[in-house]
Amino acid sequence: MPNSVLQKIEQTFLKIGDLFYQKKFFGFANFDFMIDNHENIFLIECNPRISAATAHLLKYPQLISNLPVGQLFIESFLEQKEYLLIKKHFPCPHDPFAGSVLNLCVFAEEKKKVTVKNRYSNGYYFPEGNQLNFSSFDIRKMGQKEKELVFFSQAKIGQTYKETSTVAYTLSNYPLFDQKGEINEDGKQVLETFKY
Repeated sequence: MPNSVLQKIEQTFLKIGDLFYQKKFFGFANFDFMIDNHENIFLIECNPRISAATAHLLKYPQLISNLPVGQLFIESFLEQKEYLLIKKHFPCPHDPFAGSVLNLCVFAEEKKKVTVKNRYSNGYYFPEGNQLNFSSFDIRKMGQKEKELVFFSQAKIGQTYKETSTVAYTLSNYPLFDQKGEINEDGKQVLETFKY
């Protein structure tokens, strides 16, 4: 990503951070945003909570200026919240990380239920050739290979859904989408591996 884009991202979120600070906002906030070909930033939404992508920040703290996100999250429940008189700005990290979050869904047609037919082990996987291999239930092992992902689902065989629903989540350290936001070949491999 060009430095000019990173600078715009940093300026945008410094302004948002200042606004949140003025409003005495405490806690986590995740933003979805897009950048067009002219380097314009478009904010899509703000989720004032931890999100699926937060796991990336826990595993790869360099993505958030090496802040101890997990510790801050736990402390937010344990300690009385105080309005800090001195605000701190942390720079936008310039990291080449290109991981992805991919939600896996079942698609229910009108008035038809979808029944889960398969179950997969939750845990740590890595691609090898044209397949994803299960490595371990211990997701703390992630970080050993160039390409790897964590898979999580609570869907059970025989479970039914009356509407389109997310049944599983994957968190990878490599891109599952192309520059246009379309599923790339690695993303298609994930979809082929985990079919419900």
